[in-house]
Amino acid sequence: MNPLPKSFPAVDPAARVACVGAAAVCAAAVNIGLFGLFHAAASGPWIDATPEVLQSLAACDGLVDRDARTRCARELVTRVAASRARGTEVAAR
Repeated sequence: MNPLPKSFPAVDPAARVACVGAAAVCAAAVNIGLFGLFHAAASGPWIDATPEVLQSLAACDGLVDRDARTRCARELVTRVAASRARGTEVAAR
């Protein structure tokens, strides 16, 4: 036995447009929220490619051992991020 009726009641065109509009607003809100979260999560670890940073990174790339290169690059990022945080803290005062 089919639980659905053979014909559905007619829906007012204005109600249909309102439902489509509400669905579009909800979809846009979800997308904006997700993109905002991804942007907030991704924007943190990037550092500016200043000449000092590039020179230090070139020194890291010159190391033979892969683990040493990775450790050097991570220390560089930590050092630059810490100096940026100190600059932001001073600017906020």
